[in-house]
Amino acid sequence: ITDIPRIDVLAQLTSDISCFGASDGAFTFTGSDFVSTFSYTVENSAGTTIQSQNTSSVTTAIAVNSVSADTYTITVTDDTTNCTSTNTITISAPPAALDFTFTNTPETCIENATITIAATDGWGSYEYQLENTVGPVMVYPYQGSNIFTNVPAGTYTIYVRDAGGCIVTRSITIDPAETPTIAFDSSSDLCYDSTNGASLVISVTDGVAPYSYRLNGGAFITATGNPFTISSLNPGNYTIEVTDAFGCVSN
Repeated sequence: ITDIPRIDVLAQLTSDISCFGASDGAFTFTGSDFVSTFSYTVENSAGTTIQSQNTSSVTTAIAVNSVSADTYTITVTDDTTNCTSTNTITISAPPAALDFTFTNTPETCIENATITIAATDGWGSYEYQLENTVGPVMVYPYQGSNIFTNVPAGTYTIYVRDAGGCIVTRSITIDPAETPTIAFDSSSDLCYDSTNGASLVISVTDGVAPYSYRLNGGAFITATGNPFTISSLNPGNYTIEVTDAFGCVSN
């Protein structure tokens, strides 16, 4: 009885797929303990051969690239002894496609906007990047925090990257804060009388309600409605300022 070598095969994962539904997984396998040459087949779980070769004498790792998530069976056969060996390897995928939503606070005349991102699925371990579409100019390089602060008005691209290197992008526009514009309504009563005084009816456009107003640099008073009325005015010159909910002051 002659002792003959027993062929063996070792499989090694190179990478799982990067994004849900992709076919960029990869693995290697190495045949060993064959007499001179061997043949091999690589099959997916449906039994379809995706890679094969006859009379190979390679002793280094053989690459299998561009595969989808599945379990693969590698079968090697010693061409001299006809002995076989098999091994399996699984290429994994995330449970669902990487995705994200976002919310933002508006830009005001007091502070810039804040963007908050909520990522889901993919491989997890998310990183976040913000890029200004004009340029483009990097505002925040990839970071672990899902919050971007002090973002001025403009159009940006949000990037979310997971642990598998999958990247999803979305666009966001931060509108500039609008300064309130005031106008005197035609229903204003500019004729003073000692009983009722004069009155001004002020209409406000732009800005964000609720509004407040002040006369001649005095204290701000909450405006009721739009337009609103300033009554019981004595004869004289008045400087009227209106401020909105975001701290923007009329010209």
